[in-house]
Amino acid sequence: MPKPGRSPQARANAACAESIMANYKGLSMVKILFFGDLVDTLGMAADEIPLPPDIADVERLLFLLSRRGEMWKKMLLGNPKLNITVNKQFAEKSAPLKDGDEIALVGFAVA
Repeated sequence: MPKPGRSPQARANAACAESIMANYKGLSMVKILFFGDLVDTLGMAADEIPLPPDIADVERLLFLLSRRGEMWKKMLLGNPKLNITVNKQFAEKSAPLKDGDEIALVGFAVA
C-alpha cells in the first residue's frame, strides 16, 4: 500500500530499490542523502542501496543512479552544480566507496 504524501516517482524509486535489494542481498550498503534541487526534482531526500561489486567509486555510483530516468541523468551526470561528500568530507567523483559509507549529493538545476 502506498504511503500517503509520497509522490508517484518516490513510490517507483522505492519499488525499484526493493527489487534491487532482493537481487543483491548480502552486499555492502551505502546511504545516499540528497540536498538542494535534487530533493524536489528526484522526489526523495535519502536512499539506502546495495553497493554492487562493480561500483567502486562515486562516479560509478552516479552512473548507476542515472539509470533511474532522464531527470536523474540530467541532475547527476555532467552537472557542474553538483557537490559530493563521502562521510561528511568533500569528495571528488574518483573517491572510493565502501560498505556503510554515507554519500551526500548537493545539486542545483542546470538551465
